[in-house]
Amino acid sequence: MNGFGRISGVLGATALGLIVMVASCGGGSSTPGDGGAGKTGTAGTGSSGTTGAAGTTGAAGTTGAAGTTGATGTAKQACMTLASLICSRDNTCNAGGATAAQVTACTTANAVALGCDRAASAGFTDCVKDVQALSCASLFPAPDHLFAQPLSCDDPIGATPLSDAQMSCGAIATTYCDRVFVCMNVAAPADADKQACLNVYFSRFDCLYAMSSGPAATVTQCKADIAKIPCAAPDGGASDAGADGGMGSTACQEAIVYVP
Repeated sequence: MNGFGRISGVLGATALGLIVMVASCGGGSSTPGDGGAGKTGTAGTGSSGTTGAAGTTGAAGTTGAAGTTGATGTAKQACMTLASLICSRDNTCNAGGATAAQVTACTTANAVALGCDRAASAGFTDCVKDVQALSCASLFPAPDHLFAQPLSCDDPIGATPLSDAQMSCGAIATTYCDRVFVCMNVAAPADADKQACLNVYFSRFDCLYAMSSGPAATVTQCKADIAKIPCAAPDGGASDAGADGGMGSTACQEAIVYVP
């Protein structure tokens, strides 16, 4: 899916304004996993140096490098296990009825959101164990039954850097927030307000699921198009914090390529 469904879709429907000041933070991945895969991933992570478990899978054991250089490799494996495990547990706990193909697609999307290709923290091991062990009520609490990330997952996920594509999407979200504040007649928004706005639109633009950026010119033009979104009121929108219905942007359609 290209940027049209994620960025231009929001541009065409949202109202610029005060909602960003009170909305909760976005971000984070929240989708499905496989119990069996989770167990495999747990054995593969953190145990190669002491129990030789990685040797049984062939990678770290055959090279003898697990004790010194294998941490990144096992972190990636554990991250991929987490991506799958969230999907399968969601499917089971919430009676989602997803097909195997849908769980696979969910896992792929989570792997992009979690940045598993860049994962390097040994903390993913404990995170996987908790996602395996916690009850459905703890992982997917009422009333929304959305994935509630265990505390053990915070550090390893937070330590994984954003990809270039995710950062490009974030830059577009920042430009959108700049326009929001202009339409609110706020010349110098507080840092906390700017961060709150970015959190909202990073999430609304699905930036965690950005796989790649389009040509640099499209990203630049998308930002320029966003800066031209008209406000609803002549005073900059301060009275009603609204927009005139948004706008379409050809450049924003191609600026970001998302996971299918």
